[in-house]
Amino acid sequence: MRASTLLSVVTSSIDAIVQVGLDGRILSWNGSAAEMFDYAIDDLERHILDLTPEDRHDEQLQILEAVLSGQRVHPIDTLMLRREGTLVNVSIALSPTRDSAGAISGAAAIIRDITDRVGETERSASASASRRWAASRAASPTTSTTC
Repeated sequence: MRASTLLSVVTSSIDAIVQVGLDGRILSWNGSAAEMFDYAIDDLERHILDLTPEDRHDEQLQILEAVLSGQRVHPIDTLMLRREGTLVNVSIALSPTRDSAGAISGAAAIIRDITDRVGETERSASASASRRWAASRAASPTTSTTC
């Protein structure tokens, strides 16, 4: 694939694509990533942990360590952090990137916003719980008390 074609794929993707260096610093990202996290596309002076809720820093560092040791991380669902501090439900897949000599030079992350899917699942679970509750109420005898 020609470099210009690959660049077109990355820039036109609806998924966030983030390149992270060996130290965890963001080296580049596409417009979808900047939009998802509410930063300017050239605002790269940040660490991947800046996009990670504090209670998930250890998880993020373990994932990054696995990728930097050469492993691919298949999509996992997690939470990430927008600039203003709101959370976004995402599915993230990571792969090691390599330099021309074949040495690992960082990681590439493909991040998909799954907020709608998570919301739909939660709504479905809530509706199921409501139906079970209603069915249990209909099946159980009612008692009435008179004063």
